Amino acid sequence: MSAAYASRLEAVFPCIYPKGPKMLYAAAGRYMKKSEEFVTNWVKRYDETKNVDVLTERGTQSSTTIKDDKAIIEIFEKNPGTR
Repeated sequence: MSAAYASRLEAVFPCIYPKGPKMLYAAAGRYMKKSEEFVTNWVKRYDETKNVDVLTERGTQSSTTIKDDKAIIEIFEKNPGTR
């Protein structure tokens, strides 16, 4: 388990786990020496997805589709001199 993953899980546990201490977000943030916003954001994400992994939809979007990529590769395979 990575340190970042453990930190996010540690932010969620004291706030919402049924057998946990039921801390407020601000108290959990002070305990962890993190901001209240950090705890709030990860608890919110855990409520939505039941997971504290980083979302995979982040990052830049491809400007071409898979179909366009295949067409481009085909053109370059047919004409190896084109660049």
